[in-house]
Amino acid sequence: MKKHQRKCTAFDYDKIREEARKPVKMRGKVVESPSGKMVVPRHYAIDDELVIHLKAVQKQTGVFQNPYKRNGIAKALVQALIDFGTDKAHSFVIVKNRMKELMLQMSSHDEMNAWETFEGKSPRNIYTGKDLNGRIIQNIVMYQRIRGDHPYGEKLRQLGACLDLLKGKDGMPEVRLTTTFASYADVLPVNQLKVKGLKNVEK
Repeated sequence: MKKHQRKCTAFDYDKIREEARKPVKMRGKVVESPSGKMVVPRHYAIDDELVIHLKAVQKQTGVFQNPYKRNGIAKALVQALIDFGTDKAHSFVIVKNRMKELMLQMSSHDEMNAWETFEGKSPRNIYTGKDLNGRIIQNIVMYQRIRGDHPYGEKLRQLGACLDLLKGKDGMPEVRLTTTFASYADVLPVNQLKVKGLKNVEK
């Protein structure tokens, strides 16, 4: 498959990467919060050794390796796309249903499974809070983020991959795990919906 050659700049996380790798107690307050307070950076990357290992396993098996190991939506989302096939667009509905199957098997901190925890989570604002579909879309957009101090998609990017949010022929959302970038610097997610959430999605 032909390698993607998208162009991306402003790798802000590179400026604090080494600080974020340190144990939490040893990290300096180098990130400015929305309130203007300086705080320690969060660690969004995986270790270089693990990157090498996951790429080696992928080369050997031909299967993209999920870098998200913690039970939750990121792990389920990426795994669903791996299960259905990388570098192909899949309808939001079937991805959501596969995520549910996977998350029902994941334990959660509150003695429920991960899907029950996610589904039952109350919105911060009862007037503007999104429904279940909207929150999943919102998470997809969040894990597309590769710039700034909070690059939730950094682990995928380290493996030369990203999430793409596409508009299907019927106007409904589709999701793709693109894994064919030539290098780390070429990774650039696509969002054809340009929205933070979507409520009118078929159940």
